[in-house]
Amino acid sequence: MKADDELLARKASLAKAEVDVRVAEADLKVAESEEKRLKAWVDYLVLPSPYDGVIVARNANTFDFVLPSKGDPSALRRGPYLSPAGSAAPIYVVDRTDIVRVFVDIPEQDANYVQIGSKATVLIKAYRDQPIQGTVTRTSWALNVKSRTLRAEIDLRNPDSQILPGMYGYGRVIIERSGVWALPVSALMHIEKTILQIGEKTFCWTYENGQARRIEVETGLSDGEWIEVTNRQPSRVTGGGANWTPIDGTEQVILGDLSILAEGGPVRVAPATAETKVARASPPS
Repeated sequence: MKADDELLARKASLAKAEVDVRVAEADLKVAESEEKRLKAWVDYLVLPSPYDGVIVARNANTFDFVLPSKGDPSALRRGPYLSPAGSAAPIYVVDRTDIVRVFVDIPEQDANYVQIGSKATVLIKAYRDQPIQGTVTRTSWALNVKSRTLRAEIDLRNPDSQILPGMYGYGRVIIERSGVWALPVSALMHIEKTILQIGEKTFCWTYENGQARRIEVETGLSDGEWIEVTNRQPSRVTGGGANWTPIDGTEQVILGDLSILAEGGPVRVAPATAETKVARASPPS
């Protein structure tokens, strides 16, 4: 009997010890939760920055009571502690100084030719007179539905911190396309279509057998000085419309004052130069 009593006593002690362990584990979880809560309160004393930089705006002063962006969540719906319009200004604004990000909006017609790594230049006149060489770091891929442009970003190294955020710059993305036939912009003329044909037609003047001939062309991309001409032009107009024929690049294109030329009028041609690859013509004196 004594042995049975001792066995029951030890079983009871074991059960009590197991209960004590579970209570201690529960207390540990409560302590850990309390530690996290107090740490969160302590963390409110420090506002960490995601990167090194300079504070360029401060919207709070020492001892100000700072609320969340949408106000006090415990306040009444009509209480005075709700933020106006459901938003609030940031406490600090930090600008990174070692890298400056330049935003360039690419027109829709050029969007497909701009990729990550495309060559680019940025001219910031307040910083230096010469363009800064760079590359496209990233693009938005999708076009802005309102402006119909593609957002491209160029990251420029700024080790001396002389490029200040907010400076006005001129961004230029270089589109490289080989095997394209192009003409100087000055070699083209535009004529408005008839009322039934809305828009404009684009023409260039070529030299054939001592005479000027006006040819309609289709144009593509342009860098402001040169403009792409697609590989077809309309020849004689037939009953079914214009019969498009290819351009092989051997045509002698006339430059100069195009307004003085007339279809079939005589012209005198100067030899083409190696720089322009085009001929220059003027009416005979």
